[in-house]
Amino acid sequence: MRLKEITTDISAGIKTENISTAARIDFWRKAAEFVKQAPVLGHGTGSIRPLYQSVEAARPSPIGEAVADPHNQFLHTTLQVGLIGGIILLAMWFFHFKMFVRRNFASTMGLGIVMLTILGSLFNSHISQVTQGMLYCLGVGMLGSVLLNARPDDQHLATKSPA
Repeated sequence: MRLKEITTDISAGIKTENISTAARIDFWRKAAEFVKQAPVLGHGTGSIRPLYQSVEAARPSPIGEAVADPHNQFLHTTLQVGLIGGIILLAMWFFHFKMFVRRNFASTMGLGIVMLTILGSLFNSHISQVTQGMLYCLGVGMLGSVLLNARPDDQHLATKSPA
């Protein structure tokens, strides 16, 4: 049902009754314009709300106020620190994904955390939030250390059930 609403909202444009989808599309369009203004180094940390406020009078948001979050982690990072920061974010996710591509319990859990964060970050700025960001760091850090510190003779313990 929600996917049908999103498809209808996108084809109808911003002037739609579904505030959630219309607002998200509006956030992303404005963010893309802001990235074009300062693509390499971005606008600086803490600049998202002032950027959205600067265009609020001419192009009001569907929710009625300027936001401090474009609801997309890549855009959130790129607005502040430019495409260099966005590329570093994508590289981080790539290397975390690559680190967890194995066949044991710790790698499966780590891969789940990384994939959940990547997919969720398409629609929210999870890593920029305190709780979600800390949970990502703790999960990837602890599970990564389990994998990187495992001795070769312990690998069979992670894949077999106890006898």
